Amino acid sequence: MQVLIQLSESQRSPLAKRPLQRAAYFCIGEEKHLSKPEIELAESQRSPLVQISYWLMCLVPFRTQLVLFIFVHPVSRNVYRTINTSVVELLWLQLIWLVDWWAFMKINLYADAETLEQLGKEHALVLSNHRGDIDWLVGWVMAQRSGCLGSTLAIMRKEAKYFPIIGWSMWFSEYILLAKKWAKDEKILKAGFNQLKDFPTTFWLGLFVEGTRFN
Repeated sequence: MQVLIQLSESQRSPLAKRPLQRAAYFCIGEEKHLSKPEIELAESQRSPLVQISYWLMCLVPFRTQLVLFIFVHPVSRNVYRTINTSVVELLWLQLIWLVDWWAFMKINLYADAETLEQLGKEHALVLSNHRGDIDWLVGWVMAQRSGCLGSTLAIMRKEAKYFPIIGWSMWFSEYILLAKKWAKDEKILKAGFNQLKDFPTTFWLGLFVEGTRFN
């Protein structure tokens, strides 16, 4: 399976007509036909035992987040944030592993040289088309390759915080969670943006606009 992230010439500003370059270090794995042993291995990894082991491994960074939130956050929010970016990255790497080694996916990114140079070195608002239920994983792969996976945030529905482990960790990481009612969301957005003003590390803020979902 191949996912292609591409900025076409027609979409680019006339002031930014620089040659597009392929970010080779974003290529993860090769598109290939699986042999029978590889197919059997992939199927075995879908066993209940493997899935239970996966969720147990996810519990370790989550429990660490909980301890940090109770004991460190009240003392210093920025110290908590700095430590939390490393802890939550361990959790998100579990999902990156699913893309890298379990799903046999290959992701290519195309961008101009200046953009590639700045990836992960400055704050960014990432606006993406919402093409499917797990397309946000592609964004996390990009963030991991750019060195800012632990400080990647998103604007999401508030229901996400109830999802076991992953949703709870998003809440601990200060994701902006909306009620989808403007009377409430206006205040939530303002408060969320104000909190990001003193974020101690480079962060990406992702927004997958619902109106761009096409199946």
